[in-house]
Formats: sequence, structure tokens, C-alpha cells
Amino acid sequence: MNFLAEHYDVSASLDAIGQSISATARIDFKAVEASSSVRVELHPNLIVKEVKGADGKPLTFERDNQNPLMVVVNCPRPWPPRHVTLTYTYAGLLVNEENSPVPGVRAALISKDGAYLLLPARWFPLTNFPSNRYTATFRLNVPDIFAVAGPAKLPLLRPCPAKTPWKAGGCFTPSSARIPRRMARL
Repeated sequence: MNFLAEHYDVSASLDAIGQSISATARIDFKAVEASSSVRVELHPNLIVKEVKGADGKPLTFERDNQNPLMVVVNCPRPWPPRHVTLTYTYAGLLVNEENSPVPGVRAALISKDGAYLLLPARWFPLTNFPSNRYTATFRLNVPDIFAVAGPAKLPLLRPCPAKTPWKAGGCFTPSSARIPRRMARL
């Protein structure tokens, strides 16, 4: 890997009826060496619609024909060994184990009854999975009947009212908001 992700800023919306996710991931990469391409792993069912550089200009990208898990972003000239920020916009169905990055295992599912997005599903673009370490902020919009949960080592957050974007570290609402069916915990 020429680039390793250091920080993610992911905003995602889950559609329980359509069994799909639509997301934007802004990723800060650290360049290990000069290269004109960045490779990330993304679930094959998730279609990349656009990739932009830090300047907001679109970049060319493609799925690797030999390994559809890989998405390759190209730059007209090599990026020097430094930090690079790219923003990926993508969407797709997460219905069953078909095309799962873990053969025969449903590592992500979105349905009318609930959803789960496990890291091995590569539901956001990853580098050097599973050994890369990074920081992240996730904003998840989910149906009112869903609960958002994550690693227990992070603090319990106050409840999020329906249709309020969730963010690690808390909700974007006053703490006096009514307690809904959905609560944020990560």
C-alpha cells in the first residue's frame, strides 16, 4: 500500500425499505511513498459515484478487474510522500452475503427489521485491512426504530432525536430533547 488511511469522516444514510446505504467518506491518507494512485477496499456491491481531491476537483477511479473489492483512484501526476485527502461518494445494496468480502458470511445487512455494518464488510473505504489503525468520525442517519451501537470502550452518548445526524462524541441537539426509540451509543 502506497497510502494508509489515518482519519475518516463518514456520513451515511441507511434506507431500510430499499436495503441500501448511501455515504460520503472524507479520508486523510498518509503517503508511504510517491505514487499516482490510491487503492482502497470497498464492498463490491457499493458503487462509487465520485471521488474528489482536497481541491474539490473530481479524480478518475475504477474498480480493479482482478479484485472487485479494490477501488483505485488515479492522479495525472504522482502525489509526493505526504498527506492526501480524498472524498468518496458511494451507494449500494447490502442485502445478503452475495459479493461479501468474507466469502459465505453476511458481514453487513440492511433490512426493514434492522441493520448491522461490521468492519470486515468494508462498508466504508479501508486501507490495509485488518492491520491499519486510524481515527474516525461517523454520522449515521437511520430509521427511527433502529438503535446505533458500537465498541463498548467509548462513552455512552445521550439519546438522539429522530432524523438527527449521529456523530461519535454526541448528538447535535440539546440534552433536554425527548428520548426516542433510537439512541446513540458508540
